[in-house]
Amino acid sequence: MDFRGHYITPYITSFIGIFTWLYISKLLSKYKVVNNAVVRKIGECSWDIMAHHLFILFLINYFLSTRNLNDFDYETFRNTIWYTYTSGSKYQLIIYYILAISIPVFIRFIIDISKNKISQILKMRKQ
Repeated sequence: MDFRGHYITPYITSFIGIFTWLYISKLLSKYKVVNNAVVRKIGECSWDIMAHHLFILFLINYFLSTRNLNDFDYETFRNTIWYTYTSGSKYQLIIYYILAISIPVFIRFIIDISKNKISQILKMRKQ
């Protein structure tokens, strides 16, 4: 996330990322994928996922850093947000992706349930 001297680079990369996902969404809308409950839930929670995925990845790495793993690169972990611990297997990145999506969705689910319970309690008090 070091863009020193490259003031327009964050904007270009953001726009490219947004347009890429809009294009993928357009492609998926032609198929029955849009009626999939998982895809719909991810779509409903896209703000939560985008806002919190880096923090979730940091928490995963922090948890792994406390496990005294021999091949965990502590220096890279301290210096970059993009560090991922793979221990020789690139398939572990899938776990990072699943957790970076599912944890914000789960948190949104808990928040929505809490809001509903609180609003029900407040409605009962007004009566």
